[in-house]
Amino acid sequence: MLNEQAQIPIKQEVEVVQRQKNSPACHFCGGQYSISHKCPAKGKQCSKCRKMNHFAKMCKSKVVHEIETRSEVKDGREFLIESISTEKKVEKPYALIKLTGNDSELAFKIDTSAEANILPLKDFNKLARKPALLPTADVLTSYTGEQLKVLGTANLKVQYKNQTPQTHTFHVVCTDRAPILSRQSSERLQLIKFVLSISNPAPIRPVIQKLLNEFSDVFEGIGTLPGTCKIYLKEGAIPTIQPPKRVPFALQAMFKEDLDRLELLGVIEKVTKPTQWVNSLVLVRKADGSLRICLDPVDLNRAIERPHYPIPLFDEVAAKCKGANKFFKMDARNGYWSMVFDKPSSELRTPCTASINGTDTHLD
Repeated sequence: MLNEQAQIPIKQEVEVVQRQKNSPACHFCGGQYSISHKCPAKGKQCSKCRKMNHFAKMCKSKVVHEIETRSEVKDGREFLIESISTEKKVEKPYALIKLTGNDSELAFKIDTSAEANILPLKDFNKLARKPALLPTADVLTSYTGEQLKVLGTANLKVQYKNQTPQTHTFHVVCTDRAPILSRQSSERLQLIKFVLSISNPAPIRPVIQKLLNEFSDVFEGIGTLPGTCKIYLKEGAIPTIQPPKRVPFALQAMFKEDLDRLELLGVIEKVTKPTQWVNSLVLVRKADGSLRICLDPVDLNRAIERPHYPIPLFDEVAAKCKGANKFFKMDARNGYWSMVFDKPSSELRTPCTASINGTDTHLD
């Protein structure tokens, strides 16, 4: 009794396997199973043609992508493994090429990634004067490793519009696809032109141009904050004069150029009279190689009567922005140039540049 019960699942398993063997292969995944079984290819994308609901091994499309050479055949030319044509759903431009001597024209697909010209056999047979079909060792291979049958190569004289006829080599293959012009042939026929750089600036959008015209005063000059700043000194503050710091010889020309530029912009002005306060300058090289000129008023900072104002915290600022839906980022580069000091305060901030131009300057 126990033996009979143990044999039942074995019999059922054999029947299931037998039914699976008799089932035809699935056209979408290649597996063999009952009709009620869910196909694993359903909902999957083919890596070959990019269409849905089938695997690449069952794909019926044969797109030629690459070209290589058989190494065992003598006198075979060697090609780089590059794309010859893209997938079928990607549109490519066409060019109507005249085949001289045959009084016929063909629409060739221009493929800038192809390294070989392709002429289908059906188009080759339509030629009134067929050139000699030469044997070749070249093999056309797709990305998935499938090979397309190459019948040989033919040298054809082709002409585009009113150009002088040129001789190009075409691979005659068994395919139902359109003829293909390689990058080299397309370039020789002046169908394409490689642009290495573009010097024309991008056009300004009308909305941006309107803002530039409407608020032109905002985008011109340095731009200053309203009002003037005044420096208050502590009672009994003693003026100090810092000696000029030597500027390295390698930076002197750049330093002088920056001073002249700042003076031209109105940020600083020359001082030819004695001043009670003279401050030091610190030069810093930026990452891009330019020079940053910094005022170092150590003694002046100690003598300033500072107004005490609490700086708001981030949480306070964020709370005030509740409900805001528009934000922008401000570039604070050279932000101190926008603060204008009154005349007495400007004289307090005078730096010494005597080692460069023999005169002092102060920030305006």
